[in-house]
Amino acid sequence: MKSIFRYALFVAVFALLFYGNGHTQLQKADVNAMLRGEYVQGELLVKYKGDAAKSRTTIEQIGGETLRDFPDIGWHQVRLPAGMTVAEGLQRYQALTGVQQVQPNFIYHTLATPNDPQFGSLYGLTKIQAPAAWDTTTGSANVVVADIDLGVDYNHEDLNANMWRNPGETGLDANGNDKATNGIDDDGDGYVDDVYGVDTINHDSDPLDDSSFSHGTHTSGTIGAVGNNGKGVVGVNWTVRIMAIKSHDAAGNGSSASVVEAFHYAAMMRRRGINVRATNNSWGGAPEAPAFDQALKDAIDDAGNAGIVNVCAAGNSNNDNDANPFYPASYDSPSIISVAASDQNDNKAGFSSYGANSVDLAAPGVGILSTIRTVNGSYGFLSGTSMATPHVACAVALV
Repeated sequence: MKSIFRYALFVAVFALLFYGNGHTQLQKADVNAMLRGEYVQGELLVKYKGDAAKSRTTIEQIGGETLRDFPDIGWHQVRLPAGMTVAEGLQRYQALTGVQQVQPNFIYHTLATPNDPQFGSLYGLTKIQAPAAWDTTTGSANVVVADIDLGVDYNHEDLNANMWRNPGETGLDANGNDKATNGIDDDGDGYVDDVYGVDTINHDSDPLDDSSFSHGTHTSGTIGAVGNNGKGVVGVNWTVRIMAIKSHDAAGNGSSASVVEAFHYAAMMRRRGINVRATNNSWGGAPEAPAFDQALKDAIDDAGNAGIVNVCAAGNSNNDNDANPFYPASYDSPSIISVAASDQNDNKAGFSSYGANSVDLAAPGVGILSTIRTVNGSYGFLSGTSMATPHVACAVALV
């Protein structure tokens, strides 16, 4: 209540200062702020204190031209003289006594929406206001998210173009052989032919999703199903690079060693110059970490020290994680974001664990449509904090 009262008091004081001292004074001091946005070059919107005749006289003093009048609100669209910048025009008009207000002719964009046919079924993207964010950026091929999970169907029609490919294991070697299949550790990272990532549970370099429930493929689709390609769904990132790290077997079981190695691989690649910014961890609890696992915490902290944000599912047992910790989400590590699941109405999902201190936020996790593993690539619905977590990991990547 104190914070709400302080905020209300701030708003009231600001309003008194803003209107009591005069709107024009504040605006004149804020030209630089107005110029940070996008605006039409060579134009301004001007509001005069006097009548239309006086306004045209004012325009003539500067050499501008009225393009359009909006008499109901007293504004005029003005073309500046040739060669005059918007910044100069703002200063010139603000200096005139007959001008009440002046501003750039700002540019507004429609909210970006992709042409992916099942976009309308992705309520989670609307809930997290992804379309508004897409007006700023739809992602970058220079940003990598490591999906530590059951592997990824990297051949999926909606994922393949956004899969990370190890630059040290692509192209031709000195003998003219394809590095991806030459059976050599070309980049000296300790893994042979780790093109898309690694499999730390089966100790090989093929992180292909082989589970019957497509868990890793589904989380990857929320992170970065290719946007605006006219196929299936879209991730929060239309463009991104998904590093596949298979740390769990087809039944969903991993080990301390497999997940520690997974974080090691992500952190190692980050230190080798790969721009890994986040890991997605839609797993936890028994059998992976039924109790405090210091080795795993150390691996997570090391990844955090390398500059990686580690996003972890809070669990699906409707548990109070403050009272009964759920690892790795409950580790007291500065790089961890712990994620609960919300539903279509922004309520906590009935299955979702929670914790006023140990869970950071909630994201959509009920009835989430995403990519699933099939021969030709398909799509399906899943629910869980596993589905909520990639909404956050990919938002981290988008930021």
